[in-house]
Amino acid sequence: MKEREAKAQEAMDEEAARQAEEKAIADAKKEKKEERARIATEKKRATAAAEAGKAAEEAFNERFEAAKAEYEALVKQAKKEAVERGEDEDGIAVPPFSPSELGLTMEIRQQEVAKAAALASGKVIKEEQEKQMKAEFALAEKAGEDAAQIATIIAEREKKFKEQQERRDNRISSSDVKEALRGMLSVPPDRLLLRWVKYHLRRSTRHGFPYRRKFMNFRNDIRDGVSYAVLMNKIAPETTKVNLDGEIDPQLRIDTMLEQCGRLDPPCVGFITRGHILGFEPFLNCAFVTRLFLSKHGLWIGEEHPQIKAARTALKELQTRWRAVMGTAQQLTDWDTWKKMRKKMRDIQLDDLMVRSIFFSFFSLLLPTIWS
Repeated sequence: MKEREAKAQEAMDEEAARQAEEKAIADAKKEKKEERARIATEKKRATAAAEAGKAAEEAFNERFEAAKAEYEALVKQAKKEAVERGEDEDGIAVPPFSPSELGLTMEIRQQEVAKAAALASGKVIKEEQEKQMKAEFALAEKAGEDAAQIATIIAEREKKFKEQQERRDNRISSSDVKEALRGMLSVPPDRLLLRWVKYHLRRSTRHGFPYRRKFMNFRNDIRDGVSYAVLMNKIAPETTKVNLDGEIDPQLRIDTMLEQCGRLDPPCVGFITRGHILGFEPFLNCAFVTRLFLSKHGLWIGEEHPQIKAARTALKELQTRWRAVMGTAQQLTDWDTWKKMRKKMRDIQLDDLMVRSIFFSFFSLLLPTIWS
């Protein structure tokens, strides 16, 4: 037993290490991809900022040269007019060229260059963000489509599996049931609990496939909580708020399963913890399964059982006949209707009609007791 438990533990450790390694590799690839994208975006942003700054500087220089040329043209025109008037061209009062009045100082140039570079950088960043959002949206949409397709496949498999289970159940004869009931008297209580768990597990699915994991004891077979999670999904699906089929962390899986057990009526927690399940505690696990069995055994006959179908069909026919007879009985209790029927029917026909009405009236009193 110890050797078997050691092998099971070793296999679980190897699987956990493999999953952790795959996750680490995927995370490293994702980080490298994000780093490459960040470097490319930064390079593109710097190039756009430099080009925008250079363009803004050239535009400023063009405005400066145009303003200076215009000033020189005005000075030349003033001197020409002074010469024409016979005045000394060097003696005329000409205001000096003032870049500050025209808004063409070096400080303004630096501000315009910085503003243009910031706008170009912001535009590049915005474009990259939009591109990234579109890519993420496309991935999320594809993941949603894949998940929906997988969910549809799983639902079809589960439906087919349930139909197979119903057909198998319908083939069970009453003699087989009686023989099984007689055999249960000689089975120890803990083995009965194991059979109850295995009964539900064999009728359950995981990822759309029949669940075939062994459940032979209350020790290492339930240590990771997978069988417990499948059992809870089977006997108490109304308490299941999180699908645990894809969960790889056994601690989180067991904690979620215990939360589901706490929502049962009455609750099935209080004496067992995650450590007891992970730590090979057979007595507490057996008590936990016993509490589950007493709170939510999940044993019932489906609506598709042949006996249930036959009983419902017979009841519907009886109810139809009873409604017809009740209408006749109501006619018999009305005096005017009775006189009309008395004229139309012979005595033997009225006697037969009254006997049937009295019989069904008496039978209606016993119908609820018989059906229950």
